[in-house]
Order: sequence, then C-alpha cells, then structure tokens
Amino acid sequence: KIYITKQQAWQNNFTKSLVTTLGGTLEVGKSGLSIAGNYHLLNNYVYFDTVGRPQQENAPISILQLSATLNWHWGIFHNDNQLVFQQIEGSDAVRLPKVMSDHSVYVEGRLFKKVLTTRVGFDVRFQSEFKVDYYHPLIGQFIQQNREKVPVAVAIDFFFAAKVKTFRFFAKFDGLQTYFMQQRYYQTYLYPNFDQLFRTGIDWRFSK
Repeated sequence: KIYITKQQAWQNNFTKSLVTTLGGTLEVGKSGLSIAGNYHLLNNYVYFDTVGRPQQENAPISILQLSATLNWHWGIFHNDNQLVFQQIEGSDAVRLPKVMSDHSVYVEGRLFKKVLTTRVGFDVRFQSEFKVDYYHPLIGQFIQQNREKVPVAVAIDFFFAAKVKTFRFFAKFDGLQTYFMQQRYYQTYLYPNFDQLFRTGIDWRFSK
C-alpha cells in the first residue's frame, strides 16, 4: 500500500512471489574463456504498470541467460570481455535487452621502480534495443512504459587509475561516443546518461 498526501492511493494483498534458478559455468582451461548458462522461472511476479500501479503477473515467466567471458593479456596489454544473451518467455512484465556486452581494453603496469601500479584504457558497453522502464519519482519505483523502445546503444569511457600501497586515485571521462555519434545511452526512459562527464576520486586507507 502507499499513501500520497495522506490519501491512500492503493492497497494490495498479493500472493508471495517465487523465483527458481538453475545454472552452471564452464571454464575452458587457462584460456581465460568461461561460458555460463542460467534459467530463471518467476511465479507471481509483481511489477508496476504504465500508470505506476503494482500488478501481479499470474502466468509463469521464464528467462534464459547465456553468457561468455573472455579475459586475456599479453605483457602489459589487457582485454576483458563479457557477452550476454537473454530470452524472456511467458509475459511482457519483465523487460531486458536481448543482447548486451561489456569490453575493457587497457594497459597495466608498474612505474617508478615498480612502486606505482597504473591502469589506463577504455570501457565500452553495448545493448540492443528494448523498452526501458521509466522512473516515477513520486512513488520511487521503476514503472513500465509502452511509448517507444530505446535504440541500439554504445557507450565509451576513458579511465586512468593508480595505486601506491593503500592509496588509490582514479580519473574517468564518460561519454566519449557523443563526440562522433549522435546518440545518447539510455538505461532509464527519458533519463539519458550524461553526454560527457569527468569524474575523479581518491581512496586512502590508513592502516599499519
């Protein structure tokens, strides 16, 4: 139930949700390749519809997830990759991109007599088109929307990180793709990621 300006907007008594998951992972020797598969069965799934009211899906929802991870390096050069395929059957209550992936290409090594560990490179994220949820600030929930799908999206970030014992420093520039692509990266409807954003920070742990 929820109250808005002291007025009850709704009150529900839903059946308890149940999620069953079966999965496994196969690692291929020392190649850095691993393949995983997971099957999720959702019963009595509760979600928020397009007007922000909670609903319960009576039909069972099945989600098949297949993923592959490949991490390798040659000297100071590193490349980390993850590819995920998702198939949803039974209902439109759950909405996820069918294909998404994460990639990192970077150089990692030690400088100044091997005291300073540094990492410099790029992060790339990809997702196929799908109906992303909308964030409803009044009720503080993600709700469905049927207006449109967000298109295929790519996000590219540059990062630099350094570490000396317990001191860490990082700097990251997000949204490099906006310089050469007329495209924004969405994971929430009408809330695009920043076109360009520079972030920096430190982490210093004082310990013996």
